[in-house]
Amino acid sequence: MVMALAVGLGWLCVTTVLIADGAGPKPICEVERAAVGLATQYLSAGPDSWWPSLSQGSPLRALGRKAVKREIAVRCGPPKGATWRLRTSAPGWEDVVVFTIEYPSGLDETLSLELVQEDGWKIVQVRISAEPLRRRAGIDEVLLPVQDAGIGLSPPASRWAVPLILLLAVATYLRLGQRLRRVPLSGLLLVTLGGLAWSCAKEEVVKESTEPFGRLAPLLTLREITAAGGVDPEPLFATLPSAGLEAEVGHVWEAAYRILRFELNEAQTILDTFPSPSGNAAVEVLRARLGFLRSEEVETLLSYERARDVGPDHDGLRLEMAQSYLQLGYIDKSEITFELLRTMGSREPDVHYFLAQFAVFDGREEAGTEHFKTAWSLQPVERDSVFSDPFLAYLATRPEVFPLLELASVVEPLADRPAVESRPLSLPEDAEARLSGDLLELTLGESTVIVPGGGSLAQEGTAVEDAGAPPAVVEKKSGLWSGCQRWSRRLEHREPWRSHSCVARPRSRHWRCCETANGRS
Repeated sequence: MVMALAVGLGWLCVTTVLIADGAGPKPICEVERAAVGLATQYLSAGPDSWWPSLSQGSPLRALGRKAVKREIAVRCGPPKGATWRLRTSAPGWEDVVVFTIEYPSGLDETLSLELVQEDGWKIVQVRISAEPLRRRAGIDEVLLPVQDAGIGLSPPASRWAVPLILLLAVATYLRLGQRLRRVPLSGLLLVTLGGLAWSCAKEEVVKESTEPFGRLAPLLTLREITAAGGVDPEPLFATLPSAGLEAEVGHVWEAAYRILRFELNEAQTILDTFPSPSGNAAVEVLRARLGFLRSEEVETLLSYERARDVGPDHDGLRLEMAQSYLQLGYIDKSEITFELLRTMGSREPDVHYFLAQFAVFDGREEAGTEHFKTAWSLQPVERDSVFSDPFLAYLATRPEVFPLLELASVVEPLADRPAVESRPLSLPEDAEARLSGDLLELTLGESTVIVPGGGSLAQEGTAVEDAGAPPAVVEKKSGLWSGCQRWSRRLEHREPWRSHSCVARPRSRHWRCCETANGRS
């Protein structure tokens, strides 16, 4: 009887591992919710709005309010015309909230916020990807098998090693003779259940940073000019210092500007001044993009992996990596990257649409159906996007998918909001919110915050739009998408993936917006 109980507990443990392994998109956690609120405050009221939200232990607060305003502004960039998108942090980076920011000029930035619970969530650190950061274990080390040790633990089995060992100890204990039993069974079971509860817990860890804070305020004018576009920044590039953090960040921005203008040789010259590997995430991303544009496969692959290792590791970076791998012909590597994105709980709809296409190609129709349903709930796509792709069109014929398309209606279908607990976010008075599936879009004047999986943050009565509705950001800022299009089209217009027809399909909302803004709809 007792032995059967131990075996049953073992099966329960294994079953829970399998369920955890198949988990879907992460729900928005409290620290991410607070960060979205901070983003709306910044875009509505500027950098000074963050002063009350600084932690008492933040190195920023020690600078004084006037200096802090400039340091925050130079990192976040001008609010006007900016689009902030919340990203999902990889395991090992749960205490860092990441936004990718796109500016009207077409340049982009990766901003990370470290928050701490201090009578509400407060800001400890504000960093951009060009600033130095301590290396952490990446998702590959957290989730993938430990190759060097020869251990084949499947994700996330490493978290379950302790309770499984304890269960084995219980079974061994039960087989011992009465005289050899020194510890009461009840005590051993309590230890086992405690280990099981520990392994199931998903505690949000936030740490107070003790790292020095680098001053970037002298670059504020350069940031404003390069982000807004329309003004020649060459005189400012010529006056950059030759050494120090200010010089390093300034040259990173100059290299990004050169790549955007397709001055590839000039960008290469700048990036060659950094060591290889550089230990700088922004430098490695630019090297990867430059290598991609020049069809230098090895440089592209190595640079993306170095950027991932430096961190912060998030699904925006991984998605760019996966799409680049696709276009370069590394099909298996791309599929593995998309699977890792799913495992880390990415809320990006494109991740799950791609996985649906992979699954159909591999003959896994049931898995493809589930991936499609997940993607559709995150953000539906137009019906012509579904039927123009052979793999998605095949899934559309399945009884689980066909009703979602509502072919009897002349308007595009709506996606039902996921059944999650609603935690409405307090928004500035000038904010306008709308939902497309589980994707929340907040418009503040000419600026936008996009929150994939953010349906739980929407207030009652938020407008729900169908799959064919163009995002407000296109209607108000065609210049932004025209600039961003330069990089996106490099991915889209490469030689097609010969084995599959699903290259960049369904194309991301971003790419479709580029086409709409430039009269190619």
